[in-house]
Amino acid sequence: MPNSDSLGLSLLARHSLIYGAALVIDRLIGFLLLPILTTGLDQASYGAWAQIIATFAWLSNILEFGFYHSIMRFIPGRERATVSRVLHGMLAILVLNGVVFVALASVIPGLLSQLVFATTAFSGIIPLVALFIVSECLFEFLGIAFLRADGRIAICSAYYVIKNVLRFALLWQGTSAGADLDGLLLRLIVGNGVLICVAYAVNIAPTVEIAARGLGRPFWRGVIGYSSGIVASGSLAWANAMLNRFLIVHFLGLAALATYAVNFSIASVAGAVSLVLTFTVTPLLNAAWARGNKDEVRRLLETASKFYLYATVPAAIAIGLCYLPIVHLFTSPQYITSPPVIWLLLATVVLFGFEQLLSFATILDSPRFNVWTRSAALVLNLGLCWVLLTKLGILAAVIAALAATLTVIVLSVLFLQRDVQYSLPFGAMLRIGVAGVAMAGAGWATGRLFGSGLPGVIATCAVSAVVYVGVEATGSGSTTRALLTMTRDGFLRSMKDVA
Repeated sequence: MPNSDSLGLSLLARHSLIYGAALVIDRLIGFLLLPILTTGLDQASYGAWAQIIATFAWLSNILEFGFYHSIMRFIPGRERATVSRVLHGMLAILVLNGVVFVALASVIPGLLSQLVFATTAFSGIIPLVALFIVSECLFEFLGIAFLRADGRIAICSAYYVIKNVLRFALLWQGTSAGADLDGLLLRLIVGNGVLICVAYAVNIAPTVEIAARGLGRPFWRGVIGYSSGIVASGSLAWANAMLNRFLIVHFLGLAALATYAVNFSIASVAGAVSLVLTFTVTPLLNAAWARGNKDEVRRLLETASKFYLYATVPAAIAIGLCYLPIVHLFTSPQYITSPPVIWLLLATVVLFGFEQLLSFATILDSPRFNVWTRSAALVLNLGLCWVLLTKLGILAAVIAALAATLTVIVLSVLFLQRDVQYSLPFGAMLRIGVAGVAMAGAGWATGRLFGSGLPGVIATCAVSAVVYVGVEATGSGSTTRALLTMTRDGFLRSMKDVA
């Protein structure tokens, strides 16, 4: 009979696989949307679309008041009556925030358009932008956050996939019909509304009662206090990742932002591993900190660091090697950028995922340190953008983001060294670096031999992957060998448990 530990690990592995599959589909659909949006919209309109998505990423944290993350603390393991009150109390705050936001957008659309797009030309769509952002927040909270906190990972992952497929279909139909931004936004608002109603009626309402009162003011003061720290830290994380887009718009214009956004979307595929890894490691780190087991925290961080870099570095190199074919396949030549921009963007994406892993560990132990660290990085980020944007163009924004990310990593490593004796896995990093260089060389030679067409891309990726794994597997301490051993042991353990 399987024991409780093996059942827990099996459940975690299954949840990670399900959620990881949903993320892969999300990245795939995001890629497939690039040709649809970049051909269906002009550069300025695509830049405006990118700004709308960036603005949502920021405001979702504020409108939801951090409940997307904090609900994980107040739902699991509680009685259904308490779950109902927590859910509807948080939902009431989100709806109230949304109503205020839409009303504000309707009153001062010109000012908000100037702030977001650096022009009043989009004033007419500002109320629709606000409705779209609120609809996204409601779906995110009900369709993903609550169901995840309630332990229904498969269902929330299914809604995540359905939403992405629906978004693809609506945007494809809209651009094919010649719709402009307001038409596309209206379609997405209606689609989100349908999904929100279905999720609540089918998967939420039957399991809870409609109630928000009864938990008392002390409880809600604790919720608000805990969530406030998440709002502050999340806003700073967003600012370091996205605020440079606003500076690009105001210094260089929407067309320049469109180029930056397209290339960032291409580079961000390399960071998909960090989302899955964070989802997997988060509950384990939470449990280790709760027990005060710093040795376990250190072990988890060192293992996660090694596996993250092992998976992400070759993905980034592969994207860099195949960059021009990817641009021609998924977008248009007007969005091609210089080699320094795309390679530094890829480095930023890789390091940002690593920074997220380390920052999450620090915020669990010292939220104040996390806020100060991100604040220092933000000052550096904004200062570099302010000085360099007009001289270097979008390259300045990439350099600033990279510098800010490195700042957070260095400070977080120093903090964790002191707190839990964490150390960077230098041996693994050296092996990964050597394997990455060999991979880049083999990929470049293969690309030169087979050309930049689809067969050349396939050959480049295949040869590069084989070289990377082969070189990394040599010598002792190989991550490749560790993964093979873990896979073998896990299979044998599962067979033994079944028997």
